[in-house]
Amino acid sequence: MSGNGAGGLGAAARVGGGPGGPGGPEGLWARPVRLAGRRRSRERVVAAVVLVLVGAVTGWLVAAKSAGRTLVLVTAREVPAGHVLVRADVRSVDLAGAEALGAFAVTETESVVGRSVMVPLVAGSLLTPRVLGAGGWPPVGQAVVSVLVKPGAGPVVQQGQQVGLVLLPNANAAEAGTGPAAGGPAAGGQQPAVVSGVVASAADAGQTQGAGSRVVSVVVAGTDAPGLATAAAAGRVALVLLPS
Repeated sequence: MSGNGAGGLGAAARVGGGPGGPGGPEGLWARPVRLAGRRRSRERVVAAVVLVLVGAVTGWLVAAKSAGRTLVLVTAREVPAGHVLVRADVRSVDLAGAEALGAFAVTETESVVGRSVMVPLVAGSLLTPRVLGAGGWPPVGQAVVSVLVKPGAGPVVQQGQQVGLVLLPNANAAEAGTGPAAGGPAAGGQQPAVVSGVVASAADAGQTQGAGSRVVSVVVAGTDAPGLATAAAAGRVALVLLPS
């Protein structure tokens, strides 16, 4: 009896377990604690992966948005033709495809300041070599000629528009048999000469020149200036608006 009792107690002890056995406190709680720790580890891994993906997508979007964009120079305010640019006249904007447009980069500010504007520009106009001349006015190789345009001798034009100046024949020279005047039509019935240019300014000529008359100043090639000025002084110039 005593041996069986001892064996029963020993079996009971083995089944119940001590503090370190399966039935003790550590045996009851160790496995749930390990499972909870594993779940938390998985959650941390998933969260880290999500953060990495979000960062990668954000970086790609930023790179795609900024790709091909360059800081270029534009006019900060309206400037007239012939105006020599100062620092307050220019500002920078972020623009895509600036290289194809030939715009001056913000790093070229020093080379832009001090140059003259060949045509009138509104605020925000892109600054390119085509709209800028040298440091003086008019640009080298060009000249400004003023023409009195009477009613019926041409349309109303504005600064910056492309125009053609038609040099009409000198009727007095033709009647005298001296041939065509400088800038007039050549012999053989050829068409009158046409000088192209850009309007620098246009204003009302005032009542002394007749109602509706306008004085139009045009930037033309220097080689065309003498003949054009001669014809303009004689009132033998008609103005034509050309497509820009």
